[in-house]
Amino acid sequence: MKVMIDADIEDLVIRFLEKRREDCDLLKSLYEAKDIESLKSVGHRISGTSASYGFEAIAVVARGIETAAEGNNLEAIKVLIDKYVEIVEKTSYECR
Repeated sequence: MKVMIDADIEDLVIRFLEKRREDCDLLKSLYEAKDIESLKSVGHRISGTSASYGFEAIAVVARGIETAAEGNNLEAIKVLIDKYVEIVEKTSYECR
């Protein structure tokens, strides 16, 4: 999935995508620890920053993680984390 960005924020987007890749491992380890509160918090953080940079697909899945954590739904969280990893791995950008 390719997202169009303004060239003047490319450095920020590069760092943003690096952080989202790091979040893949973080989310997996929080899931393994069954740390629902942290999953909710991280989902919320990812959702907000992703939407602000225009990475809506990442934001939607992160919101899902947050919502599933609010409902203490570990099965849904696992599915959503797998989807998050898949999306992050396939996400790229192009400057306008």
